[in-house]
Amino acid sequence: MRASEREAVLDLLEGAFDLRTLFARYMDHDPLFGPGDFLLALDGTRPVSCVQIFDKRIYLFGREVHLGGIGSVATHPDFRGRGLASELLKRSEPRMRDRGMPLALLFTGITRFYSKLGWIRAFMDLNSYRRGAAFRGPANDLSTRRFDDADLAEVMAIYDQDNANRPGSTIRNESYWHGQLRYAGAEGEDFRVVERDGRIVAYARHLQMAACQIMEHASMPGELDSLAALIASMTQGRRRLLIRSPAPALDAALIELGLEVERHRDPAPMWRVLDLPALQDLAGIEGDDEALIDVLVRQPGTHFWLSDRF
Repeated sequence: MRASEREAVLDLLEGAFDLRTLFARYMDHDPLFGPGDFLLALDGTRPVSCVQIFDKRIYLFGREVHLGGIGSVATHPDFRGRGLASELLKRSEPRMRDRGMPLALLFTGITRFYSKLGWIRAFMDLNSYRRGAAFRGPANDLSTRRFDDADLAEVMAIYDQDNANRPGSTIRNESYWHGQLRYAGAEGEDFRVVERDGRIVAYARHLQMAACQIMEHASMPGELDSLAALIASMTQGRRRLLIRSPAPALDAALIELGLEVERHRDPAPMWRVLDLPALQDLAGIEGDDEALIDVLVRQPGTHFWLSDRF
């Protein structure tokens, strides 16, 4: 994509998803975004199909892994069925490898389409909570408030400490945080913190999408109960609250507060091996793509935060 084609690409994405402002926020606020991250199929000079590469870094096996995210996949209705998106996806793979990305991730509701192109599904736990008859809620002395920009340094420290050993979580610097806060949840996000003795000890970010969802959460050591109480308070007036891959201890703490849980599996995440030898070295096995995905990401605790999705 050339910079001059921005509005035409947004037109294409709006026609496919009716979320123009969301895609514009990514372009405007993702510090790693560049027009060249979009691959286009053109009818003359008009974009009729597009695929975007997102630049992420995650923790896996205690190491930093450069991850290629695939998103913004769209084709104009008049040009569907011609293999344009498939061709763009194929062309994205060597580009990601050239950028040092041995692994790629996308989220989709049409898994069969991507499976034909070599993408591998890896289900993610998805728990649904609601207040039950035994709900007793958080303690009255819980001190919560809305997140403020001045809280960022404390929140960053909590995130880093809580996620350092959580496989699949995104490695963030301050520039990434500033951008992500503006494109991920934006105006509809409910971002709250818990304070104890004048310092933040836990936080959670909630967003109303197709369902009420916790985008991410974190707490200082020994403050799991504070985090659970904060999340439980977010169920007020809502039938259900979705949390992806909650730690067993958090799940138990939420149930202890009287939340009822239904357990599901999210089929949307799909992974693609881009550099087999590099991932074999990381995993310590000589397996094929399926075996590597099994070892690397189909493990308890592996989690990619909703707020980092693309």
